[in-house]
Parts: sequence; structure tokens; C-alpha cells
Amino acid sequence: MEIQEILAVFAVIGGGTYLLYGSSKKFYKIWLLKKSNKVEIHNAASNDNFVRIHGTVHEFKDILRSPIGGEKCLAYEYDIAKNTKNGAMKSSDVWWKSLDNGKESVEFIVEDHTGKAHINSNEISLEYNTIHMVSNVSEIPNTVTEDIIRSAKKGLESKSGSRNLKKKIRFKEGTIQPDDSIFVLGKFDNENGILNVDSDERIYISDKTVGEEIKYLRKPAINSFIFGFILVSVTVIGVAVNLL
Repeated sequence: MEIQEILAVFAVIGGGTYLLYGSSKKFYKIWLLKKSNKVEIHNAASNDNFVRIHGTVHEFKDILRSPIGGEKCLAYEYDIAKNTKNGAMKSSDVWWKSLDNGKESVEFIVEDHTGKAHINSNEISLEYNTIHMVSNVSEIPNTVTEDIIRSAKKGLESKSGSRNLKKKIRFKEGTIQPDDSIFVLGKFDNENGILNVDSDERIYISDKTVGEEIKYLRKPAINSFIFGFILVSVTVIGVAVNLL
């Protein structure tokens, strides 16, 4: 095999392995969600296994301002995308290309009727509860920050592969705000009457129901597994055939 072919093989196998790794992480989260029990905050520290606490969110120290909706929040996640085809639906990710995305969170408190838990993690899954779609700069909401507007302008001004494409920019944002209801999956310990997440263990936070979260994770997990398996297996078989 030529050096270019060898490099191409490693690149394809690497890409397939990356997809399989991402898929395994999502399947592991699904397994944890199905396996974990819902417990009251007061009893969470007495469990050695992963458990779920459900409660209402409160401020701890800092507060954030979301970059698209301008909402006071404790966590946010956003995505800005441009359409690649006319008729792209804003509620679907088909025919959209991401221009910019990001997320941020600060420490916060989750409370139920039995106690409080101190939460500090970036492993947060959010529902996109704010979606805007615009076709020119003047339609961008005045709550959007300057950095986000610059990314949107680049998307509207960039050249497209089709003359007939009517350019649109989609803004999506999810937040966790004070008084929202969420669940937290993790292992916990008790310190001075306040529940804390075990820093040596993984934690997972979501503002969806458990059923919604599993459904949200399942499709990309299956797709990543299928495409990763095809990439790796077809490449390995092709190399084996060439060597015979």
C-alpha cells in the first residue's frame, strides 16, 4: 500500500472509532438512567450507587445572562446555524450547518421537600426552549449579544452553493433558570447538611423527564454506532482483501 493509502485508512478507522466511542458514552448514560433509582435528596448520600434526585433550582452565588434570549439563568447552551437547503424546518437539524455553539454553567442549588443539594457540573443536557429563525440582520432579536450577531452576519454574507438558496439563520438556546425543575444523576455525599456531588464520579443533569432524556440520547447513539461500525468494518475488510 502507498503511504497516502495507509494514511487514508488510519483516518477512516480513526473517524469510525471516534463515532463508536461517542455512541458508547450515550448508551452508557441511557443504561445509567434506566438503572438508577429516584431518591429524595435527604437519602441520596446513603446510596453507594448512582441515583437520581429531582427538585427545584435556586441560585447559589453567581448568575448568568443567556447570549440569545438574554435570560437570567444558571446554565445555558446555544447553537447558531445556517440553512443548506430551502424549506429547512427550524425544529429539525436536517439541512442546517452549525456556525457557532457553546455552553456555560455556574454552581446552583437543587431543593426538594427533604433538603438541598449543591451542584457544580458542565455535564448538562438542555431542551432548546428558545428558537428564532431570521433571513436578515434587522430581524435578529435585540437580546442577542454582539459576538453571536457577528457569527450570524458571517452566515448571511457567506457564499452558498446554490443561487436559489434563500439564506436563513437559526438561533437555538436552552437554559436552566431559577425555579426550574430538573433531575441530577450522580453519586452524592453529605457535608454540613448540604448534599454535594461526589467529585470523583460522573454527574449528569437534565431539564427533561427521564423518558424524554432517554429518547433524546437513543437516536444519535444508534446512528453513531451504525456509521462508526460501517466505517471501521468496511475499511478493515477492504485492507484485508488487498493484502490477500
